Amino acid sequence: MGRTGHILRTMIIGMTTAGAIVIGMAGTAGATAPVPAATPAASTGATQPQTHSGSDRAAHFNCARAPRALARIDRIEARISAGLPKLNQAEERAKAAGNTQRAARIQKRIDRLDSPALKSRLDRLTARIDAKCGAPAPTTGHTTTTTAPAT
Repeated sequence: MGRTGHILRTMIIGMTTAGAIVIGMAGTAGATAPVPAATPAASTGATQPQTHSGSDRAAHFNCARAPRALARIDRIEARISAGLPKLNQAEERAKAAGNTQRAARIQKRIDRLDSPALKSRLDRLTARIDAKCGAPAPTTGHTTTTTAPAT
């Protein structure tokens, strides 16, 4: 028996074992679990999809981490603003040297880092943190406005 035969035999044994386990678990689960009562959503066939949106994640955000998260967002923005001129220079050097593939890769990175979608995502995260926790922005010069604490 060659290598292919051995692989096929192993796959068949694995699938048979997995099938037996699934059937065994389904039988056990069906025997012990009570039958749930019919709900209006279940009777019409409409089910609610399980999705995880940004608001779900914000609900579980720990406000004790807010200053650290805002500082990280600031560092990301600073690295982007400091790195874009360097990437533009590198792209120009690659074009001047005739390395078009490298220039295209650098341009793709520039487009990704300078995209409005990335900027809006960082701004949305900052706004959510500020709204949920009321945490003031770190002193590194973040651009969002925060409310002053009442005295």
